[in-house]
Amino acid sequence: MATAPTKKTITFRVEPELKKAFIETAHANNQTAAQVLREAMRRYVEVTATGKSIEHMDMDAVMKRMTDKQAEWDAFMETLEAEDLKRGIVAKS
Repeated sequence: MATAPTKKTITFRVEPELKKAFIETAHANNQTAAQVLREAMRRYVEVTATGKSIEHMDMDAVMKRMTDKQAEWDAFMETLEAEDLKRGIVAKS
């Protein structure tokens, strides 16, 4: 029969306001503070100990997505401006 792994407790100090805001935010996302902290710890270990990159923490990937989204927005706005010109609509600056 397999036994469950032993879990250990980590205790640390944090400002009361931060603790309150953290717990409230976790609960607002249907999670316990412990669940959020465990996931943060797993991600930290993955990124720092293994050298792996988590996509949303990869600043190059984030910047590329932002640039792509800006390009999409610019193209959308150009299309709208072209349609307005065809209709004789002039935007006021």
